[in-house]
Amino acid sequence: MQVRGDRAPLEQRISWIDALLAEAQRGGAKLAVMPELALTGYELGEWNFEVAEPVPDGPSVHALHELARARDMILVAGLSEREGAHVYNTMAVVGPDGFLGRYRKLHPASAECAYWRAGESAHVIETDLGRLGVGICADMIRRTPWSIYAREGVDLVAIGAAWPDYRDATNYPLWREYRAMHVEATRAMPERIERAVGAPVVLANACGTSEVMATRFGPKVVTKLAGRSRVVCGGTIAEDPGDHREQVVIADVQRGARGVNRTPAAAAPEEPWVNHGSNAFRATFQWVDVVTGYLYRPLYHTTPTRQRAYVRPPAR
Repeated sequence: MQVRGDRAPLEQRISWIDALLAEAQRGGAKLAVMPELALTGYELGEWNFEVAEPVPDGPSVHALHELARARDMILVAGLSEREGAHVYNTMAVVGPDGFLGRYRKLHPASAECAYWRAGESAHVIETDLGRLGVGICADMIRRTPWSIYAREGVDLVAIGAAWPDYRDATNYPLWREYRAMHVEATRAMPERIERAVGAPVVLANACGTSEVMATRFGPKVVTKLAGRSRVVCGGTIAEDPGDHREQVVIADVQRGARGVNRTPAAAAPEEPWVNHGSNAFRATFQWVDVVTGYLYRPLYHTTPTRQRAYVRPPAR
Protein backbone atom coordinates (compact mmCIF):
# COMPACT_ATOMS: atom_id res chain seq x y z
CA MET A 1 0.00 0.00 0.00
CA GLN A 2 1.50 3.28 -1.14
CA VAL A 3 0.58 5.79 1.59
CA ARG A 4 1.47 9.48 1.52
CA GLY A 5 4.42 10.35 3.71
CA ASP A 6 3.61 13.87 4.89
CA ARG A 7 3.12 14.45 8.58
CA ALA A 8 -0.45 14.18 9.91
CA PRO A 9 -2.22 13.21 13.18
CA LEU A 10 -2.83 9.51 13.80
CA GLU A 11 -6.60 9.82 13.26
CA GLN A 12 -6.08 11.35 9.82
CA ARG A 13 -3.51 8.76 8.81
CA ILE A 14 -5.75 5.90 9.97
CA SER A 15 -8.50 7.32 7.75
CA TRP A 16 -6.15 7.39 4.74
CA ILE A 17 -4.93 3.87 5.48
CA ASP A 18 -8.42 2.42 5.92
CA ALA A 19 -9.53 3.80 2.55
CA LEU A 20 -6.63 1.96 0.90
CA LEU A 21 -7.32 -1.17 2.96
CA ALA A 22 -10.89 -1.22 1.65
CA GLU A 23 -9.52 -1.30 -1.89
CA ALA A 24 -7.02 -4.02 -0.96
CA GLN A 25 -9.77 -6.08 0.64
CA ARG A 26 -11.90 -5.83 -2.49
CA GLY A 27 -8.90 -7.15 -4.40
CA GLY A 28 -8.69 -10.19 -2.12
CA ALA A 29 -5.54 -9.20 -0.23
CA LYS A 30 -4.67 -11.11 2.95
CA LEU A 31 -1.46 -9.19 3.73
CA ALA A 32 -1.09 -5.41 3.52
CA VAL A 33 2.36 -3.85 3.76
CA MET A 34 2.62 -0.11 4.41
CA PRO A 35 5.55 2.31 4.24
CA GLU A 36 8.12 3.24 6.82
CA LEU A 37 6.45 5.46 9.46
CA ALA A 38 3.06 4.98 7.80
CA LEU A 39 1.32 5.68 11.12
CA THR A 40 3.08 9.01 11.72
CA GLY A 41 4.39 10.28 8.40
CA TYR A 42 8.05 10.54 7.50
CA GLU A 43 9.65 13.72 8.76
CA LEU A 44 13.08 14.29 10.24
CA GLY A 45 12.93 16.66 13.18
CA GLU A 46 12.27 16.91 16.91
CA TRP A 47 8.69 15.83 16.23
CA ASN A 48 9.86 12.21 15.95
CA PHE A 49 10.58 12.16 19.67
CA GLU A 50 7.25 13.78 20.52
CA VAL A 51 5.13 11.18 18.70
CA ALA A 52 7.18 8.11 19.67
CA GLU A 53 5.14 5.57 21.64
CA PRO A 54 5.50 2.11 23.17
CA VAL A 55 4.96 -0.99 21.05
CA PRO A 56 2.65 -2.87 21.29
CA ASP A 57 0.85 -0.90 24.00
CA GLY A 58 0.59 2.50 22.30
CA PRO A 59 -2.39 3.98 20.43
CA SER A 60 -0.98 3.34 16.94
CA VAL A 61 -0.74 -0.43 17.34
CA HIS A 62 -4.17 -0.50 18.97
CA ALA A 63 -5.60 1.37 15.97
CA LEU A 64 -3.78 -0.98 13.61
CA HIS A 65 -5.27 -3.98 15.40
CA GLU A 66 -8.77 -2.57 14.96
CA LEU A 67 -8.14 -2.23 11.24
CA ALA A 68 -6.70 -5.75 10.99
CA ARG A 69 -9.72 -7.19 12.76
CA ALA A 70 -12.22 -5.22 10.67
CA ARG A 71 -10.53 -6.14 7.38
CA ASP A 72 -9.48 -9.68 8.37
CA MET A 73 -5.93 -9.05 7.19
CA ILE A 74 -2.37 -9.12 8.47
CA LEU A 75 -0.98 -5.57 8.49
CA VAL A 76 2.63 -4.40 8.50
CA ALA A 77 3.11 -0.68 9.20
CA GLY A 78 5.79 1.70 10.43
CA LEU A 79 5.88 4.02 13.42
CA SER A 80 8.28 5.75 15.80
CA GLU A 81 8.72 3.49 18.84
CA ARG A 82 9.81 4.58 22.30
CA GLU A 83 11.37 2.15 24.74
CA GLY A 84 12.91 3.61 27.87
CA ALA A 85 15.29 6.42 26.89
CA HIS A 86 15.49 5.38 23.24
CA VAL A 87 13.53 5.78 20.02
CA TYR A 88 13.46 3.27 17.17
CA ASN A 89 12.20 3.31 13.59
CA THR A 90 9.91 0.28 13.81
CA MET A 91 7.58 -1.84 11.70
CA ALA A 92 4.74 -3.48 13.65
CA VAL A 93 3.08 -6.68 12.43
CA VAL A 94 -0.54 -7.09 13.55
CA GLY A 95 -3.22 -9.64 12.69
CA PRO A 96 -6.94 -9.93 13.41
CA ASP A 97 -6.15 -11.58 16.75
CA GLY A 98 -3.57 -9.04 17.84
CA PHE A 99 0.11 -8.10 17.82
CA LEU A 100 2.45 -10.58 16.10
CA GLY A 101 5.84 -8.91 16.28
CA ARG A 102 8.04 -5.93 15.49
CA TYR A 103 11.17 -5.11 13.53
CA ARG A 104 13.48 -2.20 14.37
CA LYS A 105 15.45 -0.66 11.52
CA LEU A 106 18.99 -1.96 11.66
CA HIS A 107 20.54 0.73 9.47
CA PRO A 108 19.18 4.28 9.91
CA ALA A 109 20.56 6.36 7.04
CA SER A 110 22.13 9.79 6.94
CA ALA A 111 20.27 12.33 9.14
CA GLU A 112 18.00 9.54 10.45
CA CYS A 113 20.89 8.61 12.74
CA ALA A 114 20.16 11.74 14.78
CA TYR A 115 16.58 10.64 15.51
CA TRP A 116 16.47 6.85 15.79
CA ARG A 117 18.67 4.31 17.47
CA ALA A 118 19.65 1.33 15.32
CA GLY A 119 17.93 -1.97 16.06
CA GLU A 120 20.14 -4.74 17.39
CA SER A 121 19.04 -7.75 15.36
CA ALA A 122 16.34 -9.27 13.16
CA HIS A 123 14.17 -12.32 13.63
CA VAL A 124 11.51 -14.13 11.65
CA ILE A 125 7.90 -13.29 12.60
CA GLU A 126 5.46 -16.20 12.54
CA THR A 127 2.07 -15.43 10.96
CA ASP A 128 -0.91 -17.38 9.61
CA LEU A 129 0.46 -16.67 6.13
CA GLY A 130 3.86 -18.13 6.91
CA ARG A 131 7.25 -16.97 8.16
CA LEU A 132 7.67 -13.24 7.57
CA GLY A 133 10.93 -11.31 7.28
CA VAL A 134 10.70 -7.51 7.64
CA GLY A 135 13.04 -4.68 6.64
CA ILE A 136 12.95 -0.90 6.41
CA CYS A 137 14.15 1.36 3.58
CA ALA A 138 17.95 1.77 3.82
CA ASP A 139 18.23 -1.78 5.15
CA MET A 140 17.86 -2.66 1.46
CA ILE A 141 21.44 -1.54 0.78
CA ARG A 142 22.96 -3.71 3.52
CA ARG A 143 23.46 -7.46 3.77
CA THR A 144 21.54 -7.74 7.02
CA PRO A 145 18.76 -8.51 7.76
CA TRP A 146 18.62 -10.41 4.45
CA SER A 147 21.47 -12.80 5.25
CA ILE A 148 19.64 -13.69 8.48
CA TYR A 149 16.39 -14.41 6.65
CA ALA A 150 18.21 -16.48 4.01
CA ARG A 151 19.76 -18.57 6.76
CA GLU A 152 16.61 -19.00 8.87
CA GLY A 153 14.16 -19.33 5.97
CA VAL A 154 11.15 -17.09 5.33
CA ASP A 155 8.05 -17.42 3.15
CA LEU A 156 7.57 -13.71 2.49
CA VAL A 157 9.55 -10.48 2.87
CA ALA A 158 7.85 -7.16 3.73
CA ILE A 159 9.75 -3.89 3.32
CA GLY A 160 8.41 -0.49 4.36
CA ALA A 161 10.26 2.53 2.98
CA ALA A 162 10.27 6.29 2.55
CA TRP A 163 12.82 6.25 -0.26
CA PRO A 164 13.23 9.72 -1.83
CA ASP A 165 13.20 10.78 -5.46
CA TYR A 166 15.91 13.40 -5.99
CA ARG A 167 15.65 13.60 -9.79
CA ASP A 168 13.97 17.01 -9.81
CA ALA A 169 15.54 18.36 -6.62
CA THR A 170 17.08 21.81 -6.99
CA ASN A 171 18.98 21.70 -3.71
CA TYR A 172 20.53 18.23 -3.94
CA PRO A 173 24.32 18.45 -4.40
CA LEU A 174 25.00 15.32 -6.49
CA TRP A 175 24.84 14.91 -10.25
CA ARG A 176 21.94 13.84 -12.47
CA GLU A 177 23.07 10.24 -13.04
CA TYR A 178 23.41 9.71 -9.30
CA ARG A 179 19.85 10.97 -8.73
CA ALA A 180 18.46 8.67 -11.43
CA MET A 181 20.33 5.62 -10.16
CA HIS A 182 19.35 6.43 -6.57
CA VAL A 183 15.62 6.16 -7.36
CA GLU A 184 16.25 3.07 -9.51
CA ALA A 185 17.19 1.29 -6.27
CA THR A 186 13.45 0.95 -5.56
CA ARG A 187 13.44 -1.68 -8.33
CA ALA A 188 16.97 -3.09 -8.21
CA MET A 189 17.26 -3.75 -4.48
CA PRO A 190 13.94 -5.61 -3.87
CA GLU A 191 14.76 -7.84 -6.84
CA ARG A 192 18.22 -8.53 -5.44
CA ILE A 193 16.77 -9.26 -1.99
CA GLU A 194 14.30 -11.73 -3.50
CA ARG A 195 17.17 -13.60 -5.14
CA ALA A 196 19.25 -13.54 -1.95
CA VAL A 197 16.48 -14.64 0.42
CA GLY A 198 14.54 -16.91 -1.93
CA ALA A 199 11.07 -15.61 -1.11
CA PRO A 200 8.64 -13.08 -2.63
CA VAL A 201 9.26 -9.44 -1.63
CA VAL A 202 6.66 -6.71 -1.09
CA LEU A 203 8.03 -3.15 -1.08
CA ALA A 204 5.66 -0.42 0.15
CA ASN A 205 7.24 2.98 -0.41
CA ALA A 206 5.75 6.30 0.66
CA CYS A 207 4.61 8.90 -1.87
CA GLY A 208 4.01 12.64 -1.72
CA THR A 209 6.44 14.91 0.10
CA SER A 210 8.39 14.96 3.33
CA GLU A 211 10.29 17.55 5.33
CA VAL A 212 13.90 16.75 6.15
CA MET A 213 16.04 18.89 8.44
CA ALA A 214 19.81 18.65 8.63
CA THR A 215 19.77 18.48 12.40
CA ARG A 216 20.55 21.90 13.86
CA PHE A 217 22.64 22.66 10.77
CA GLY A 218 20.05 24.33 8.58
CA PRO A 219 16.44 24.75 7.49
CA LYS A 220 14.05 21.96 6.61
CA VAL A 221 14.12 20.78 3.01
CA VAL A 222 11.02 19.45 1.25
CA THR A 223 11.77 16.14 -0.45
CA LYS A 224 9.65 14.19 -2.94
CA LEU A 225 9.10 10.54 -1.97
CA ALA A 226 9.55 8.08 -4.80
CA GLY A 227 6.53 5.77 -4.57
CA ARG A 228 7.32 2.95 -7.04
CA SER A 229 5.96 0.29 -4.65
CA ARG A 230 6.15 -3.23 -6.05
CA VAL A 231 5.66 -6.96 -5.57
CA VAL A 232 8.60 -9.15 -6.61
CA CYS A 233 8.34 -12.88 -7.26
CA GLY A 234 10.76 -14.14 -9.89
CA GLY A 235 11.18 -10.48 -10.89
CA THR A 236 8.73 -7.59 -10.49
CA ILE A 237 5.17 -8.79 -11.16
CA ALA A 238 3.22 -5.71 -10.04
CA GLU A 239 4.31 -2.11 -9.48
CA ASP A 240 3.28 1.51 -9.13
CA PRO A 241 3.96 3.24 -12.46
CA GLY A 242 5.79 6.03 -10.67
CA ASP A 243 3.13 8.73 -10.54
CA HIS A 244 3.74 9.56 -6.86
CA ARG A 245 0.15 9.06 -5.67
CA GLU A 246 -1.58 6.95 -3.04
CA GLN A 247 -2.60 3.58 -4.39
CA VAL A 248 -2.69 -0.17 -3.81
CA VAL A 249 -0.49 -2.61 -5.73
CA ILE A 250 -1.96 -6.13 -5.55
CA ALA A 251 -0.50 -9.44 -6.72
CA ASP A 252 -0.88 -13.14 -6.01
CA VAL A 253 2.32 -14.86 -4.90
CA GLN A 254 3.19 -18.39 -3.88
CA ARG A 255 4.87 -18.25 -0.50
CA GLY A 256 8.48 -19.37 -0.64
CA ALA A 257 7.74 -19.99 -4.32
CA ARG A 258 11.30 -20.32 -5.55
CA GLY A 259 12.23 -23.24 -3.30
CA VAL A 260 15.63 -21.77 -2.51
CA ASN A 261 18.33 -23.78 -0.75
CA ARG A 262 18.04 -22.57 2.85
CA THR A 263 21.40 -23.81 4.11
CA PRO A 264 23.23 -21.40 6.44
CA ALA A 265 25.18 -18.72 4.57
CA ALA A 266 28.56 -17.39 5.58
CA ALA A 267 28.48 -14.14 7.53
CA ALA A 268 28.78 -11.20 5.16
CA PRO A 269 30.41 -7.81 5.77
CA GLU A 270 28.16 -4.83 6.41
CA GLU A 271 29.26 -2.57 3.57
CA PRO A 272 26.55 -1.44 1.15
CA TRP A 273 25.88 -4.02 -1.55
CA VAL A 274 24.37 -1.74 -4.19
CA ASN A 275 25.11 -3.39 -7.53
CA HIS A 276 23.35 -1.25 -10.14
CA GLY A 277 24.50 1.88 -11.91
CA SER A 278 28.01 3.01 -12.77
CA ASN A 279 31.13 2.46 -10.68
CA ALA A 280 31.09 6.18 -9.86
CA PHE A 281 27.51 5.91 -8.57
CA ARG A 282 28.27 2.89 -6.38
CA ALA A 283 31.41 4.47 -4.94
CA THR A 284 29.60 7.75 -4.21
CA PHE A 285 26.64 5.91 -2.68
CA GLN A 286 28.94 4.10 -0.25
CA TRP A 287 30.85 7.29 0.57
CA VAL A 288 27.65 9.25 1.31
CA ASP A 289 26.31 6.40 3.47
CA VAL A 290 29.46 6.19 5.59
CA VAL A 291 30.20 9.90 5.96
CA THR A 292 26.67 11.09 6.77
CA GLY A 293 26.22 8.32 9.33
CA TYR A 294 29.49 9.33 10.96
CA LEU A 295 28.39 12.97 11.14
CA TYR A 296 24.83 12.47 12.40
CA ARG A 297 25.03 9.46 14.73
CA PRO A 298 26.58 11.38 17.68
CA LEU A 299 23.75 13.94 17.54
CA TYR A 300 21.19 11.34 18.64
CA HIS A 301 22.60 11.49 22.17
CA THR A 302 22.30 15.28 22.45
CA THR A 303 19.06 16.08 20.61
CA PRO A 304 17.20 18.56 22.90
CA THR A 305 13.73 16.98 22.87
CA ARG A 306 15.05 13.50 23.57
CA GLN A 307 17.25 14.79 26.40
CA ARG A 308 14.37 16.74 27.92
CA ALA A 309 11.69 14.07 27.61
CA TYR A 310 13.52 10.77 27.94
CA VAL A 311 16.91 11.15 29.57
CA ARG A 312 17.00 13.95 32.12
CA PRO A 313 15.12 13.34 35.38
CA PRO A 314 12.10 15.60 35.95
CA ALA A 315 12.74 18.79 37.91
CA ARG A 316 11.73 18.59 41.56
